[in-house]
Amino acid sequence: MAITNREIWAEAEHTCFEYLAREIGDNSKVKAFEGELPENAYNCWYFEIQGGGEPLDYPFNMNTPGGCGEWLMNAQVVGKFTERQNAQYLGASIRALLPIEESSLTNIFRFRPRSEPRLERDLVPDRSGKFINVWVITFELEVIIKES
Repeated sequence: MAITNREIWAEAEHTCFEYLAREIGDNSKVKAFEGELPENAYNCWYFEIQGGGEPLDYPFNMNTPGGCGEWLMNAQVVGKFTERQNAQYLGASIRALLPIEESSLTNIFRFRPRSEPRLERDLVPDRSGKFINVWVITFELEVIIKES
């Protein structure tokens, strides 16, 4: 069955974000964002579904709009933290939560890691205009969207 819902990408991104934010915690100490981080933000993380590579049905499906009804997409969580331990906690939390059981989230057939997280240092402007060191964690994920 072909994908017909034109809002499915945004809906799937929101579903995955809500799951992670609920399970990891979105609170006054660590804020979570959907789609991107605000400029110069740190001690927070975000989730996004960026797009994808070759469609799952590419070799077989030439003339069917929307294809097989499954959409393989690249996703990621990126966090910026002043404390290394907080970045590690985010990475370990995601690793403990994923992969999900297939089709346990609306319109999400599969949600899993594509690789292990990367942890790097970066300089970002702080809230007073000076620069501070932060730990940036990037966790590459995979989402297969499937219309319910």
